[in-house]
Amino acid sequence: MNRQDIKLCAGNPHIHAGTRCVGLLIGTMLFVASSVSAGVAIAPSSVSFTPVAGGAEISYSLTDGPAIVTMEIQTNSLANGEGEWLAMNGTDVQHVKGDVNRIVRSVGERCSILWKAHKDIPDRIFTNGTIRAVLTAWATNAPPDWLVVGLSSANDVRFYATTNDLPHGFGSDIYKTTHLLMRKIPASGVTWMMGTPPDEYSAWDADREIQHRVMLTEDYYMGVYEVTQGQYTNMCDNANPSTQKNDSDSYLRPVENVGVRILRGQQTLFGADDYWWPHTGHQVRPGCVLDQLRSRTGLDGFDLPTSAEWEYACRAGTVTAFYNGLSASNDNLGEIAWFAGNSGSLSHPVGQKQPNAWLLFDMLGNVQECCRDRHTTGVAYIATFAPDYAQPDVTTGGVTVDPDGGMVGDSAASTSICKCGGMFAEWTSRVRCGAHIPGGWDYCDKYTGFRLWLPAVFK
Repeated sequence: MNRQDIKLCAGNPHIHAGTRCVGLLIGTMLFVASSVSAGVAIAPSSVSFTPVAGGAEISYSLTDGPAIVTMEIQTNSLANGEGEWLAMNGTDVQHVKGDVNRIVRSVGERCSILWKAHKDIPDRIFTNGTIRAVLTAWATNAPPDWLVVGLSSANDVRFYATTNDLPHGFGSDIYKTTHLLMRKIPASGVTWMMGTPPDEYSAWDADREIQHRVMLTEDYYMGVYEVTQGQYTNMCDNANPSTQKNDSDSYLRPVENVGVRILRGQQTLFGADDYWWPHTGHQVRPGCVLDQLRSRTGLDGFDLPTSAEWEYACRAGTVTAFYNGLSASNDNLGEIAWFAGNSGSLSHPVGQKQPNAWLLFDMLGNVQECCRDRHTTGVAYIATFAPDYAQPDVTTGGVTVDPDGGMVGDSAASTSICKCGGMFAEWTSRVRCGAHIPGGWDYCDKYTGFRLWLPAVFK
């Protein structure tokens, strides 16, 4: 990334807050220009770092166009700034407000960030030259890797560059109850093998796991966790439908007993008033769960993933049965999933098992996850591939771009919905990255939940 030091005039390094003292640098601000998109930048001459009561104000101006602006506070052991700069944890930089960690649209105008340092680190003192702020501008069509969406207030949408920057810390229960934590999946333009190789252990549905090369054309966000019962009751007015909701930790367990009809509002098979992907796109029925979530958050792109988007996110670059790089075996599954061999026939609080390389938890096991495309098999499924997918063989043949499951109205296509990842009462044969399970679009049971998807492009 392009870095540029900006020297400011020195001032009083101490900021008093009551009887406690927080020392802040008034000397060096590091501006980091975004390398992810041209035409998005912060004007170097506009940046200032000013002491205010109990903290600091960081000011800047955007040039050229709106951007997502993130900030990292760094400390240095040497007052001259020649030591190693280390990023402070997000847990120590929680009380930040203003034009940061969000989309900033005020181009050419003064933007301001207020950090109330005395609330985060009341007993820590920084001498002059030992603390600085790092600003990064991101294009709105190339946002940071991490997205936090609050469910208790409108338009509470925040972006963070790393897990270290997350307020409250990665793994906090707030990201499983009152907020959604989402990870950007770097999918755009990547060609990969979807499906299951013929020699994979217990490929239970060879007609649906046919290997073929796939490419997705856009990055997208996926929920780090399966949607929990706590999140569900915060994102919509619907009552908690889960069968397993009376335990002390039920609010951390996946919501279940939901289906695509409840989530997206699909109420007919082929009628004019239906809401089937892909022929009506991301449109959902007014009042359904996803519509309520969109209204509460101001993000109108929330949806379920397609089975291709789900599988790509699950594999996280691996080609094996499990996303930890291991082959299909009950012995290899227990570290990453709740399944029939360790669950006690119950779902469990999310985030207890090892995540995949993109830090997505419970992609296998716990509850099976609804997708928005249909479960098509055999000849009808192959008809959705690129015509030359098997020439000269499936590993080098044509590439299917953005699989959508086939259009509604195709008489050869199934009306079942894809459900992925397997669940707590199944064994390895169905708890694999490539396992795609059919399910009724209007059917709900204790084994079925969902994970949220969002396009990584913002207006």
